[in-house]
Amino acid sequence: MKVMTYNIKDGGEDFLAELGEILVEAGPDIVAIEEANDEFVFESLAALLGFEHVLGEGNRGYHVGIISRYPIWKSQNHGGTSEFFHTMVEAQIAAPGYPLTVFAAHLYPGYGVAHEQHRVEEVRAILGYMTSQRENPCLLVGDFNTVSPQDNLTSEEWPWPYRQQMRAQEEGIGRKAIQAVLDNSLTDCFRAIFPDSGEYPGYTLPAPRPDVRLDYIFANNLMLERLDSCQVWLANPAPKASDHLPLLAEFNIFQENHF
Repeated sequence: MKVMTYNIKDGGEDFLAELGEILVEAGPDIVAIEEANDEFVFESLAALLGFEHVLGEGNRGYHVGIISRYPIWKSQNHGGTSEFFHTMVEAQIAAPGYPLTVFAAHLYPGYGVAHEQHRVEEVRAILGYMTSQRENPCLLVGDFNTVSPQDNLTSEEWPWPYRQQMRAQEEGIGRKAIQAVLDNSLTDCFRAIFPDSGEYPGYTLPAPRPDVRLDYIFANNLMLERLDSCQVWLANPAPKASDHLPLLAEFNIFQENHF
């Protein structure tokens, strides 16, 4: 089973054909799409794959959607609350052999200390919603707009205002939000496969010349046991279809002993 997270930038209106090409080539079974702001584009991508879909409206026009090869039993959008700057969507999916819950988020943007504190609070809210599902297979995916404590950071290609924010803050680059995820028995799938961030940075932004990793797939222990691979999708036309590159993880679910 392949799971992808992909920020398609402002709805992807100008790159529908390219986004469709990427999804067909990568072959994901479940896709979390951040900035799914254009409902036509989102529904067109789901229709192209023949997948079910659920779209969660964000608080500020930046939506998060999930499309799935497998039936979506139940879903809930957490936009409309003060907990999230954008939104977080959860979906219970009838994956082969067992139910899987996917939590897809797009966290607070910006790279100052206050922005990171907002993300920490969002992570705490997400972990609260995940509590009831933690004994079952679950994934937390999305654009977290922040840096992992497990990563090196190269920021020379970042937009100038962001570099200014990072240089101005005394505490350095904020890494507390991802640390909060890791401290709650969730594992970064990319780092599980590629622990050496110097050799395998896994950068996802900016797509033409990526030098920072903001997109993540986290697995609880039940899913981690079945993690086979995790990769940043670099093939054309991904470098020009969005400002983010897609992240794709593959899990071995076709075993005699299911969850």
